[in-house]
Amino acid sequence: MVAEFIGAMLSWPQLTGEVRFDLFMPSGLRVWAGSSLVVALMAMLGLGLGTLIRNTAVAIVAYFGIMLILPILFLLGSAAMQSPDSNFVGWTLFHMPAVAPFGIFTTFFDYSDLGVGITTSGAVAATLIWTLGPLVFGFMTFMKRDA
Repeated sequence: MVAEFIGAMLSWPQLTGEVRFDLFMPSGLRVWAGSSLVVALMAMLGLGLGTLIRNTAVAIVAYFGIMLILPILFLLGSAAMQSPDSNFVGWTLFHMPAVAPFGIFTTFFDYSDLGVGITTSGAVAATLIWTLGPLVFGFMTFMKRDA
């Protein structure tokens, strides 16, 4: 939270117009606290994958594969199948680990005109599920292998 606060204070003078926000108003606190939570949860997701896999290079590839490649493959697959149910595609995309954390600290997803969105509580729940899954399984395998 300290690093996010320092980053917000350093970037605040550069922001102008509608982009500028007050850090101590509800929207600014949401950005500050939410982005701090997202950084911590993404670090714990990496820790869980590293503990589960026990190979640094493979864990890094798995982390970036989940965060960067999985949403692209999902979108390419849904475009190739020409899925008639765009609500399912949007809902699934908004609950992926690379997209869901944005719903924690931005209001774009709350008032999206895309027809499907993710609320703040849904974003927190999706991010927690994506984080706790590898952590729990990593802890279980750690206790079996190394305890």
